[in-house]
Amino acid sequence: MKLSYFPGCSLKGLGRAYEESLLPVMRHLGVELVELDDWNCCGATAYMAVDEAKACVLAARNLALAEQSGRGQLMAPCAACYLVLNKTKHYFHDYPAMKATIDRALAAVGLSYAGDTAVRHPLDILLNDIGIEAIRQKVTQPLKGLKVATYYGCQIVRPYATFDDQYNPTSMDRLLEALGATIVRYPLKTKCCGGSLTGTVPAAGIRMVYILHNEARKRGADCIATVCPLCQFNLDAYHAQVRSEYGEVVVPTVYFSQLMGLAFGLPEKQLGLQRAAVPFRWRPAPPPHAHLTLGRNPVPAPTLPMVQLNPEIRIGFYVCHCGHNIASMVDCPEVAGYVGRLPGVVLSRDYKYMCSDPGQELIQKDIAEFQLNRVVVASCSPLLHEHTFRAAVAAGGLNPYLFHMVNIREHDSWVHTDRQEATAKAKALARAAIRRATLARALPERQVPINPAVLVVGGGIAGIHAALTLAQAGKHVWLVEREPSIGGHMARFDKTFPTLDCAACILTPKMSAVGSHPNITLWSYSDVVQVDGFVGNFTVKVRRRPRYVNEDLCTGCQECIGNCIYKEAKFPDEFNEGLGKRKPIHIPFPQATPQVVLIDPQVCLNFKRGVLTDRCKKTCVEACGDRKAIDFTQKEEVKEIQVGTIIVATGFKPFDVRRVPQYGYGTYPNVYTALEVERLVNASGPTAGEVILRDGRRPSAIAIIHCVGSRDKKTNRWCSRVCCMYSMKLAHLLKEHSGAELYNFYIDIRAPGKGYEEFYDKLNEEGVHFIRGRVGEVTDWAMIPEEEGKLVIRVEDTLAGVVRRIPVDMVVLATGLEPHADAQDVRRLFNMSCGTEGFFLERHPKLAPVNTFTDGVFIAGCCQGPRDIPDTVAQAGAAAAEALALIDRGFIMQEPNTAYILDDCSGCKSCIPLCPYTAIAFDEATGKAVINEALCKGCGTCVGSCPSGSIGQHLFEDDEVFSEIAGLLAAYL
Repeated sequence: MKLSYFPGCSLKGLGRAYEESLLPVMRHLGVELVELDDWNCCGATAYMAVDEAKACVLAARNLALAEQSGRGQLMAPCAACYLVLNKTKHYFHDYPAMKATIDRALAAVGLSYAGDTAVRHPLDILLNDIGIEAIRQKVTQPLKGLKVATYYGCQIVRPYATFDDQYNPTSMDRLLEALGATIVRYPLKTKCCGGSLTGTVPAAGIRMVYILHNEARKRGADCIATVCPLCQFNLDAYHAQVRSEYGEVVVPTVYFSQLMGLAFGLPEKQLGLQRAAVPFRWRPAPPPHAHLTLGRNPVPAPTLPMVQLNPEIRIGFYVCHCGHNIASMVDCPEVAGYVGRLPGVVLSRDYKYMCSDPGQELIQKDIAEFQLNRVVVASCSPLLHEHTFRAAVAAGGLNPYLFHMVNIREHDSWVHTDRQEATAKAKALARAAIRRATLARALPERQVPINPAVLVVGGGIAGIHAALTLAQAGKHVWLVEREPSIGGHMARFDKTFPTLDCAACILTPKMSAVGSHPNITLWSYSDVVQVDGFVGNFTVKVRRRPRYVNEDLCTGCQECIGNCIYKEAKFPDEFNEGLGKRKPIHIPFPQATPQVVLIDPQVCLNFKRGVLTDRCKKTCVEACGDRKAIDFTQKEEVKEIQVGTIIVATGFKPFDVRRVPQYGYGTYPNVYTALEVERLVNASGPTAGEVILRDGRRPSAIAIIHCVGSRDKKTNRWCSRVCCMYSMKLAHLLKEHSGAELYNFYIDIRAPGKGYEEFYDKLNEEGVHFIRGRVGEVTDWAMIPEEEGKLVIRVEDTLAGVVRRIPVDMVVLATGLEPHADAQDVRRLFNMSCGTEGFFLERHPKLAPVNTFTDGVFIAGCCQGPRDIPDTVAQAGAAAAEALALIDRGFIMQEPNTAYILDDCSGCKSCIPLCPYTAIAFDEATGKAVINEALCKGCGTCVGSCPSGSIGQHLFEDDEVFSEIAGLLAAYL
């Protein structure tokens, strides 16, 4: 067998012993390796640090040389080389732009590449081309008695097909077993060797090297065998540092090819064994006839005792019929009879409904009568009834975590059509559970006290209602609002659908109640900047922006506004959507809460672009007089508060209509958003409720375009739920205020609420025109005299089947609802999740609609998704009730299935950014990670990702999981 051979730089440098042993071994097996002429760097360094395209060009040159040789296959022993060469082949075939780059570069040096070269790893060739039996026949000096920990490393993060299983590879294990070696169980076989850290964070890297060596020593290994030159160097070269820091626990690290050479009887010198920093001192066992004798009698080989089940384990097993859900496909009595014969099981029953009261009482009775200390129930999903059975076990006097549940309904009965196969699978699942139960540990449940104070973030109608509900229940509430006043979007509305109640009449009393309630601390013009802690014990930092007016001293008399040096208001009024003007010192709107003015430093003459200059005459200060409420030196403050629960009610933002330029907003002055029209028709608005256009005219025809920024793949796919109804409300109000002809352009009318359909019927009776079809554009291009000076709506009327042009004087865009632009920042602040749309995600859409995945943090209102005022208020009440339920209990019970740090943590910090609950921190004193069990949710992310295997998890210990797997596969082992 003849192959091209690509050694790479590591084999010519730090991995020389790998090459020195691999070449004679391959030669001994009849494989001729022909080194590529004029090979260059594989590109791995460029790939990781410089430029992926340059890396591919470097790798492609080597592939082209191999292809030019005509041998068809290229062997690359180094993991980095193997990865980059294969990646380049992948890019070459699947990415046209990269192929073009490679072709140009190769053509410049007179080469071409067709992409046919197969890149092979030595293990692949040994096992699949030569074969285990052929290798075994070449063994002259078996490695009997040699205990080997096989270490594969990350292989530069799991490259193409090097192993049979990327998480539990056995290729090298099978190869070395064929040579006579004994493979010890080495759970760290695919963990990071620390190579990425020894040069950047030496302490962490050295500790990882120590952990790998120490684990191999504890497992009784004589050596660690690896396939990667980078791993061998890292585990061997830092021997002195490991010994200095941790003591002599070092195990030699050798290449699998060196062990193969020994088994083939090749000289040690030829194999490069003398190059290792840690000496490899193993010698072959004596021939079989040369057994050790004592006097005349040979000493028998020691026999390992069989693993005995703890005689104190007494398991009770119960299989549930679940009516016909399980029993129709699984023979439950047969499963119970089979499990009753398994070791450790002293009682096995089948019962029709285990979750019923009689079923739970049966478990409690059996615990006492049969002295059970483990309970296993095979029934439905743990999500449904694990808590039920744990409570029953606890009532029987047993620790609830000595209970285990098997799902034979969703995982077995419901997914099978063959009764015999389903029964066999139920037996296997039950057997696995029994094996796991023998290793179950009693775990303590912990109580965490709850601070009764609540933080409500957002002062719209949702935040207001939640705060008042909690305050009236006697709880202290901190209400934080980023705007100068609470009220949110509802404060800008004129009337609310479908009853046409005055929005201010509904909202203002609630706003006043918030401002005067003794149990509510209102911080407006403020932002939450940091949240630490956990349910029941949150520490929150709030940034209070300067108003330049002292809230405690201001009485809201507004004399300062009248005496401002600006006699006329000249700056756009944000509350009136820019349709009106305000002065630098102003109050957002007459009913604002708190009734405190504020100064805009961007336009006040006493400031220059926000910097205090003292250039103004300060007539406002004179008007304030002895109250001395105005303070131009006021600075930003950060306050810290302690709360037990948090309600997030940050609301929404209207869709930015500039994203749909075909509707002319910003181009044609008489195109308005719905919120602007709310201020136009409002008696306290900039035109005192008169519908007057920007050009001073009064409209005689008005168009309202629905679904702007909603139900559209180009903007937002979701329905904003309120647009149809508020469009009809605005149609009614505009007709009432102007007498104009009203046109509603809609896709579908969605009016599912109480009284909504009736409101739609009312609009039809009022003579409002409803035209079904999405508007194509709004233009001022007139085709006929009647369109001169008008805005023309071009739309396909899908009911009439024609394209229409309708001239109007005013266009209203019914904008949809979107998450705030900073929703992702808020999500991270409160450790919540967002859905694909960007709205905050609830724990369960039906069973926990206001809870989040962080205990103690709730959501309410439009921050979770579009909804109208009644739904928002209902959800705010639900969030307040959930918070009250936690507070009034006084404590929460935390499940103990949390992660924990083992003593051999290397301090690499890789787990800290991965934790979705920010439960992990770094202890500088010990140099190790620490886990806050109150924050940990037992997701296991850190456990699976720890490169040194230094994190465990209660209820999911390694021995429990492996035992369960072994029980499941017992029939095949």
